Amino acid sequence: MSSSMAPASIASNLSTYSQGKTLSPLAWSDDKILETVYITHVHTGERYDVESLFSLTSNILRRSTAIADSVASKTGTPTVGLIEDKVPLSGYEPPFRKLKQISSQMMSTPLGEHHAHLTTMSILEQLKSHTWDGKAIFALAAFSLEYGNFWHLVQTPSGDSLGRSLATMNRVHGVEKNRQAIADYNSLVKNLLFAVECITELERLSTKGYDNKDVPALSDAMQEIPVAVYWAIITAIICANHLDLLVGDS
Repeated sequence: MSSSMAPASIASNLSTYSQGKTLSPLAWSDDKILETVYITHVHTGERYDVESLFSLTSNILRRSTAIADSVASKTGTPTVGLIEDKVPLSGYEPPFRKLKQISSQMMSTPLGEHHAHLTTMSILEQLKSHTWDGKAIFALAAFSLEYGNFWHLVQTPSGDSLGRSLATMNRVHGVEKNRQAIADYNSLVKNLLFAVECITELERLSTKGYDNKDVPALSDAMQEIPVAVYWAIITAIICANHLDLLVGDS
């Protein structure tokens, strides 16, 4: 399908979906998802520095999940000191404006899988010129802004007046209300990070010039990456608009 048809196709698809005339994405086959997401992709040959963005995102999420684990298990001693940070390229400037736009879009998505699907398609359209792993990394990075900020505020020292006010505004005092929900939520975030790591590793291996005859499994896996990216983004959206679970809200 040509890229010139993409905007009209996307509009038609989203309009039909919003009217409840298509299947739930949870009931879609991989082929249906592949067909749906491919119309948003435009190959330009350009490559944004997603490696540095992923390094920062990974640092945020690994430390955030360590803090969350300590809260959920009541240990009170997060193992963040044992985490080795990844280092982005010197002078790297994250795309803050775009990340905040995507983050806000995620947070404001109404509950429900159909709304999460519509936001996923919108984000894919915004990131249409990025590589497939880049799309997943951008979405994960946008989510990490919210998740990382929340857990950073949980650790605000008592003498930090500004930090305590921000913590109160973000209602982080409620983390003690539902430790099991925190544990379950945090497990999902870890799995999401692992999934995106796998996507980026497959993309990396695909650029090494392996012959498909020698590594047939790699070729098969590469065909599924757009589907994996779709599910990674929709998962990030669902996590973002359920952050209230961390403070004991339903």
